[in-house]
Amino acid sequence: MRQTIYLFILFTGLLLGSCKKFLDKKDNPSYSGVETVSDAQQLLDDVVSVNISPLLTYGECSSDNCYLTQAAYDGLSYYIANTDTYTWGKHPFAAAGDETGDWGAAYAGVLIMNITLDELGKMKVSEADKKNLDNVRGSALAFRSWYFWQLATTFAKSYNEKTSDTDLGIPLRLTANFNLPSSRNTNKETYAKIIEDLEAALPLLPERPAFASRPSKRSVYGMLANVYLSMRQYDKAGLYADSSLLISHDLLDFNTLDATANTPISQYNKEISLYMGSYGRPFSPMYQTFVDTLLYDSYAEMI
Repeated sequence: MRQTIYLFILFTGLLLGSCKKFLDKKDNPSYSGVETVSDAQQLLDDVVSVNISPLLTYGECSSDNCYLTQAAYDGLSYYIANTDTYTWGKHPFAAAGDETGDWGAAYAGVLIMNITLDELGKMKVSEADKKNLDNVRGSALAFRSWYFWQLATTFAKSYNEKTSDTDLGIPLRLTANFNLPSSRNTNKETYAKIIEDLEAALPLLPERPAFASRPSKRSVYGMLANVYLSMRQYDKAGLYADSSLLISHDLLDFNTLDATANTPISQYNKEISLYMGSYGRPFSPMYQTFVDTLLYDSYAEMI
């Protein structure tokens, strides 16, 4: 009996020792799973994580471009951030459940782009695959710049050339290394990086995308036009808008649309230079939202 007990203790000790050695082995925390250009492209082709989730809506929801009926507004009361964003209340960013809000959602998109750019920088590819690598790299730069610009226009002061050196912008996360601390860059640094990366993306991208969810020269020109417009540099905004329209200036004929359809304008129509959507945070569903009559009336009738 005593011999059996000794054997049991010995076996248990060996088992615990081997378990400890197994548990002590840690996975490489820097491993992203992106090993090839194809892997990186698939990461960027996740439309929900890249084209929809990171899109900021707080600015639009708190603007006067749209309004809710009283019944729709009352239906938002379960989440204070919904109503306080709409009414400019005190708690527009209150956390609830797994809601990350615009800030977290946009930086989640930034992280995806940083992982992509970090891994592409390590890859050695053949000359035949270099064009595909450049395309993915250009796409990642374009998406990250778009997220940065949205964050800047939502959470930082409007760009002012005279005070941009001292006005605080946003943290520019340029690597997937989460051990690096974050600090807010100035507005001048923020916008300079946005423009720098968009300009770097241009020569890497085709004029038109293979799919509407991927960036192209056409959409990057359009992004640059928007950025310069928000900086009040109207000459440059006009030049980049023209560059985008020279590639394609197709317009929908509204006379051919079905006004009775739930979605008369398709999400991948010929006017779209880059498909970007939104879940409608912080108030949803968006079909309860109405365009303000003042905005609607500001458009001239086509003759």
